[in-house]
Amino acid sequence: MKNMIKKILANKNSQALIAQIGTKGFAVISFMILARILTKEDFGQWVLYLSIMTFIDMVKAGIVQTALIKYSSGETRDRKNELIGSGWLINIVFLIIVSTICFSLYFSGVISSVGLLLFLKFYPIYGLISMPYFYFIWNHQVILDFSKITLIRIFNAVGFLLICLVSIFQKFEVEVLVQLHVSMFSVSSMLALFIGKTGWNTLFKATKKSVMQFISFAKYHTLAFLGSNLLKSSDVFLIGAFLGPTAIAIYSIPLRLVQLVETPLKSAIAVAFPILAGHDNKNDKKALSATLEEYIGVLTILYVPFMAILYLLSKPLVLLIGGDEYADSVIIFQVFLIYGLFLPFDRLTGITLDAMGMPQLNFYKVLIMASVNIIGDLMVIYFFESLEFIAVITVTNVLAGVFVGYVMVKRKIELQLKNILKRGGNVIRRSVQKAYESINLKKLSS
Repeated sequence: MKNMIKKILANKNSQALIAQIGTKGFAVISFMILARILTKEDFGQWVLYLSIMTFIDMVKAGIVQTALIKYSSGETRDRKNELIGSGWLINIVFLIIVSTICFSLYFSGVISSVGLLLFLKFYPIYGLISMPYFYFIWNHQVILDFSKITLIRIFNAVGFLLICLVSIFQKFEVEVLVQLHVSMFSVSSMLALFIGKTGWNTLFKATKKSVMQFISFAKYHTLAFLGSNLLKSSDVFLIGAFLGPTAIAIYSIPLRLVQLVETPLKSAIAVAFPILAGHDNKNDKKALSATLEEYIGVLTILYVPFMAILYLLSKPLVLLIGGDEYADSVIIFQVFLIYGLFLPFDRLTGITLDAMGMPQLNFYKVLIMASVNIIGDLMVIYFFESLEFIAVITVTNVLAGVFVGYVMVKRKIELQLKNILKRGGNVIRRSVQKAYESINLKKLSS
């Protein structure tokens, strides 16, 4: 039994899943605490601040992270250091540009939203002190070392959870919570620097050639990242603009719970992307196609019972996170579960386009999805002012992503719908069989 547990923990997919579950689990508890101790208006402002912060982080990752992983796979140490240093240089320039915009808007006096003002005020500090933390994660993803990624991410999540627990008794204002949130990233970055592999010392190894390589890849990939995260953030932005912070608070409960749906998928993608990129770098289209079909198949099959369980638990989960005053959010979460069934196909076709060095196609795919989402949101807000219908639009945009992603990938590699469930079922069956044989061998040897 011990050996089987060790094998599970040594598996890259398991390590990535543990990192995601641990981080999201603690984040959900923190979210649950804040939903209870803050007024709906203050909670809505906190969600707005966090949504914008996360959105900018994803833009930053879009510029650097994926290109770093794509071009570092299988390269020499010197080449990797050149890429990491170039990534640091781009990140610093990005921070200077964003900080200039933040300070200009903050002191202009034209912004009245508390959540937005908090972001403008604190992002320049956060962007600087969080660099080692993010580069630690990205560099370890390149070498598929998810054990250390798990350590640093859970450390950060637990640290903020402790802050939220203290806030139960101290009743922190929203701005104080933001200050503490930023401070926690400074502590996490110091831990990352202590452990090593943040790559800060490679900054002077940056080259013009590598910087241009990042920019060439990021030109479309960043736009795809923008669109992808706009899909998540646009709902919050539009609800805040037209329906107010209280509506944001109501919508944010099921939105946070959707992260439970995305957690296994994110961990699988963290492992799958370097593998897919490696196949493409070797020009092994057959292996690339087989890997993609297996990942989509396994995740789709496993997501069906997962969504069914979450549907049965939807009401208690919503009440657990937000309390009785958020009971109206249950139906929104149930609609999101339909969206969750199609996520594996949508996301994996997207990262496959990136892995094949065609981020422009992924951008077009995401652009179509974002257009469906934003236009749909505006229509249902104008005609119905319904949060439930906004959730239905989310299902519509992921279906658009599935269709467009399939068509685009199919033009580049073999992707057979009939093979997806077959390959996924075979992988699951082999895994179960291995586990069964391992248990029987243990019984025979004892």
